[in-house]
Amino acid sequence: MRTIELSKVDSFDEREQLITLLKGAPAQGYSIDQVRNALKVIERLGAAGPLMLEDTEHEFLVAHLKSQRWLVASPEIVAMFDKVVNAPATNPT
Repeated sequence: MRTIELSKVDSFDEREQLITLLKGAPAQGYSIDQVRNALKVIERLGAAGPLMLEDTEHEFLVAHLKSQRWLVASPEIVAMFDKVVNAPATNPT
């Protein structure tokens, strides 16, 4: 399980950015399994509080972010990327 504290800085809302990125498939498109994974993560992003991801969901999100091509250079993008990629593993209680 991974717990990620997402934030909103000025007009950059990390939660909304991740939802938008996941709704848009990579250049080669999504397989049906990837569609299912994207929808699971989008559903979790819709919940209030920290983003809680199972390890497989986290791996999917990290892979998606690493394959993403960015149209702008922004410190907010780097901060969001690092926050997601480096999310510590936690034990569910």
